[in-house]
Amino acid sequence: MLEREKISFLGKGHFLSVASFLLLFCLFAFFIRFGAHRVDVLRSFFPVSTAIVFVLHLFLTIIILIRFHFKNTHLHLLTIASAYGLSSLFLANSLFIYPGVLISESNINESANALAVDFVIRSFSMAVLFLLSVLFYIKGRCNYVNKSNVITSCAAVILIAIGFAVVIINHNNILQLPIIETDELNYRRLWSSHIGSALIIIWVITTFTVVFFTKLVNGFWFSLSLSCLAFLGSILLMWRSEYVTSLAWYGSHLFEVLATLFVVLAFIYDIYKLYQKGLEDYLESYENSIRDSLTHLYDRRYFDNKLASRIKRASKESPISLFFIDIDHFKSINDGYGHPVGDKVIRRVADTMVASVRKTDVVARYGGEEFAIILKGLNSKLASKIAENIRNRVSKEVHVHAGPEKVTVSVGVYTITDHHLSVDESISRADSAMYQAKKSGRDRVVVYSHPASEFEHTTA
Repeated sequence: MLEREKISFLGKGHFLSVASFLLLFCLFAFFIRFGAHRVDVLRSFFPVSTAIVFVLHLFLTIIILIRFHFKNTHLHLLTIASAYGLSSLFLANSLFIYPGVLISESNINESANALAVDFVIRSFSMAVLFLLSVLFYIKGRCNYVNKSNVITSCAAVILIAIGFAVVIINHNNILQLPIIETDELNYRRLWSSHIGSALIIIWVITTFTVVFFTKLVNGFWFSLSLSCLAFLGSILLMWRSEYVTSLAWYGSHLFEVLATLFVVLAFIYDIYKLYQKGLEDYLESYENSIRDSLTHLYDRRYFDNKLASRIKRASKESPISLFFIDIDHFKSINDGYGHPVGDKVIRRVADTMVASVRKTDVVARYGGEEFAIILKGLNSKLASKIAENIRNRVSKEVHVHAGPEKVTVSVGVYTITDHHLSVDESISRADSAMYQAKKSGRDRVVVYSHPASEFEHTTA
């Protein structure tokens, strides 16, 4: 099942995956090449890019939770939703403390370190939650995980991340994490303190873990691997320069924006595939529920409902013709050759009927060796010709046990032109014509005409 799902995704989602990787690679190469250049005029790009990523991560949180609602056995989804939800929280905080967005402070130097701390803690905590999601995914496939453990783990990571952020940003005298040198607005300490190296290592591990253990079996895990690469690429771009005003700094944010957008598109594509598969499963289930298991014709309940709806639109200009068909001497076939042969005869007769009518006509197995057909827009004369064709084809093409003994059918035809007529009355008249065909010697078509004592016969 997983292999089939993987092939389906890689086949139909191939363009999206190749296009996104190529574009991100080109973007990464450009900023690695020119990242050292400093550009002061792009300072407003940071709050804009942060706001975009905030909206996208919040959107991902919501759609993953919706997916979990429909697949609540997939507990790893809770962990991933927690990761994007926590990221949204940190991004919202970054917007709040960025000067000129929600506060009137105009000096970026005073807020730069707090923004960097937000980024570092957000990055570390998301990597940990992604790793936990893979762990819960693996354990979940073996039924070794429960909901309380997942919720507890997610809550612990979230509380620790928020706690560290609050203490570091608001109480520097208790725990300090100086990343930005506010005078020159450089993040040299990110690398000298090995925090940047640690971020690269944890995201390399996370990316490898996601790819290796999930095998990217569907669009969901492909999306998550793309998200891992987005974080890894953003940090690597920051390594190209040490200044907040450099192209590398802005490039890392642009890289995250585009990568997150591709993640959202991949998630939407995956949801579309799930919807499509769900619709196909529903239609297949519905078809199975209205089909006869032996012949794959419609069953009696579906036939009656369809007949009722078509009778309501019946008129002299748009008549509805109804066939009732019975296999002659079927009991002797069953008794003489056994039920397996009898079943084959029923299937062959069913196939012959389907091949003799239009796709819009309704062919049903009404019970045992009895069949019924609804033909729309055909008057009695045209309907009797089709009925005669069915009778003739069955007698020529269907044989008992591939031997010389042929199979015949008796057909009753009734054409409905009155939309006030009931289903039961319509069936009764077609059934009466069929039994009249049997009384008249079988292997023939009889057309019902009012009054009931009058029948039009078509003999073999």
